[in-house]
Amino acid sequence: MRRISLVVSAIAVALIGASSAQASTSTVTIGSPLTAIFGGQLFSVPSGTWANTVLSEPGAAPTSPVSGTVVRWRLAGNYSGGPFELRVLRAGYGGYTGAGTSAPVTPLGGGTQTFSTNLPIQAGDLIGLDITSGTGVSVSSVTGSHPVNWNPALADGASRPPDYTSIYPNLELGFNADVDYTTPVTTTKKCKHKKKHSAAAAKKKKCKRKRK
Repeated sequence: MRRISLVVSAIAVALIGASSAQASTSTVTIGSPLTAIFGGQLFSVPSGTWANTVLSEPGAAPTSPVSGTVVRWRLAGNYSGGPFELRVLRAGYGGYTGAGTSAPVTPLGGGTQTFSTNLPIQAGDLIGLDITSGTGVSVSSVTGSHPVNWNPALADGASRPPDYTSIYPNLELGFNADVDYTTPVTTTKKCKHKKKHSAAAAKKKKCKRKRK
């Protein structure tokens, strides 16, 4: 009794070079590199928005080079009072537009402190700080760096140029932020060729043998 073993569809011809898309999350830090000694303070009366528009340290970026999400930010040095809020400021016609505000935080103690947030940001956006009246933001003397100030604070959705742009030369505010962004990564899988057998192919082969 003949037995013909058939393998149907279980073994198929595999494609070589099948690709699968994955996601790779990266982080970039924007704002002051916090390498200077931040022993001074600047104050706003009333509340104000502060931002570093120029950073002179090599590789330091006041604006985000990527679109993503600000996931954490830091205050360094000599600051006082509070609360503080991280801001996203979008450059456009007529100045900057308030494009997002973190939850307020009030630091306890001194030194560098890190705060979590979840703040969307676009490539080219500037980061800033909102401080309340009488609150001191840390500052350092850094040749070539330059902060600006909106007074009163720039509200989200409002647009206007900074109120003070030239009275703080060679100063740098002590804060920065981490931006998470996702980039596609393609990996290639190589698979072996396997022959496909079917019942029809087996019958055809049997008929050829009979004819001989």
